[in-house]
Amino acid sequence: MKILADSSKKLAVLINCTKYADKLLCGAAVFQGGLSGTIAVGDEYNSFLIKIPESVGKSATKECYADEYDSLEFELCAR
Repeated sequence: MKILADSSKKLAVLINCTKYADKLLCGAAVFQGGLSGTIAVGDEYNSFLIKIPESVGKSATKECYADEYDSLEFELCAR
């Protein structure tokens, strides 16, 4: 999956994602600061509920993460 985003495409964007067991592995992610809990992300074919990293809730600005090996882990939550 190339890009997963929330329905507004403004709160969370995950790039180069692969589902692995109970996690999404990604190459990059951008979250609007101040979010906490979970958020639904998806594309036209897939939809996932992920846990937002705790550091995002503590930030007033966008939080960006990147990993050259596409191994950023985001925990999948039950719907």
